[in-house]
Amino acid sequence: MRVVYNVSKELAKRGHNVTLYAGSSATGTASREQTRRGDGPVVVDGIRVFYFPYSLSYDLFYFTPQMIPYIKKNIEAFDVAHLHDVRCFQSIIAHRYAKKNGVPYVLQLHGSYLGTFGGNKLKWLLDKAASLRTLRDASRVIALTKTEAAYYKQNGVADEKIDLMGNGIDFSKYKQPLIRGRFREKFGISNEELVVLYVGRIASTKGLDLLVEAFSDLTNHLEAVRLVLVGKDYHGYESTLKKRVRDLRIEDCCLFTGLIDESNKIDAYVDADVFVTPCFTGFPLTFLESCACGTPIITTRCGESIDWIDGFVGYVTDYSKKELAEAIAAILCDDQTRERFRDNCRTLAQRFAWPSVVDKIEETYRRAAGNQQQLLD
Repeated sequence: MRVVYNVSKELAKRGHNVTLYAGSSATGTASREQTRRGDGPVVVDGIRVFYFPYSLSYDLFYFTPQMIPYIKKNIEAFDVAHLHDVRCFQSIIAHRYAKKNGVPYVLQLHGSYLGTFGGNKLKWLLDKAASLRTLRDASRVIALTKTEAAYYKQNGVADEKIDLMGNGIDFSKYKQPLIRGRFREKFGISNEELVVLYVGRIASTKGLDLLVEAFSDLTNHLEAVRLVLVGKDYHGYESTLKKRVRDLRIEDCCLFTGLIDESNKIDAYVDADVFVTPCFTGFPLTFLESCACGTPIITTRCGESIDWIDGFVGYVTDYSKKELAEAIAAILCDDQTRERFRDNCRTLAQRFAWPSVVDKIEETYRRAAGNQQQLLD
């Protein structure tokens, strides 16, 4: 997870002793073999990383039993632990030994909500047996949005234990001169066309059916306009969406790029006139990426609530084809509004540079350690 890596790297840069316990599916063969031999951690950007092989997996639940003796033996050496996610074997073990040894821990769900099962019996069992207890026992919790903070409160977390902060962005990637036109040239989009961009999974949960319908209405009023959808097909939904595009007779002005690399993705943000994500959960990195490139944002009230978008870097509408189309047109057809949002986007993105976010995380760790000391006293 990029968030864990970036936070850990910034903490290590500040002189903190950072140790990361992780499953080995995200690592190379050498790292897995090193862990199995007991050769100690791999050092990555100043972070001591212990990789543990998955011995068994069931429905996205990955067991790393070799992690147990490491945590049991070493947990007391840490001033604070940071658990990322709660419906996982690793957090269950960390919670057990942190609580047993009086080690404070911070919990961050990253937009994953308990109590929503989707027919998954394992999730139901985990919530009943361990996840809710892990949430409530945390010294502090980090909420990405006000929606997530409200969810914590509803599940028994005291208001004074909740710290609200968004994810961060590596702003150094966007300080280089951002050159317009490269993405358009590569994909055959003229400079006269206005570009509406989506970046993310091509999935049914993202509201992309609403987006193509709103865009179809937009083509009745604007001639030179293009919808660009960047991202990997998820569970075959792209074919369904492409059929809807054909039915609406807008295939000539819709572009599906598939998954593209980081440099091409940045070029896409730079060349877009507006970035649209109709529905989201958590705190999408794509919002910050778009802002860092100076591209205004449009989303809807379907899902989470982020209070810095509407009227500052873009618009938030009801989940309505008409309102979404009108908001897109309001940015595309008003150069002055678009430029004002562009300026605000760049200013806002700097607030979410990783050093600023980690300042807040350090304070959360200090509060967690202080809370634990009060309990021990």
